[in-house]
Amino acid sequence: MKVMMTFIITVFLVVFYWAWLFMMPDVTYTEKDFFKYYLLTRKEIRDAPRLSEDYYFEYGRSDESDLESSSVYMCGVLNIDGSYERLLSYIKNTGVTLSEGYSWDNPPKRGDEYFFLARYVVMGGRVSDVDVF
Repeated sequence: MKVMMTFIITVFLVVFYWAWLFMMPDVTYTEKDFFKYYLLTRKEIRDAPRLSEDYYFEYGRSDESDLESSSVYMCGVLNIDGSYERLLSYIKNTGVTLSEGYSWDNPPKRGDEYFFLARYVVMGGRVSDVDVF
């Protein structure tokens, strides 16, 4: 009886967790959030070079109007040009396309994988400068 109860509880928890994953909004997390990190972060993002000690991840689920996204944000990067070169080299080695972004006129196709690089300067909680590489 204990084995059956344990099995039922385990199945319930697994089903509940997977349902939560598919219904959740965008999620921000760190590498210390073990389950989110390994379940939500694409391998290409997990393997990306860490350009600073202060970084976090974001996952955006796929729906009718938006594609699935997996992002890493590096904060407090001191050597922007050198860091850009490291990221560019990493992206070229993965073989995934580097995109200049997309718009309503040029949407990505479902299933396409690509990297998008941008630099945001944030001061006092406000984005003051955005460069798309």
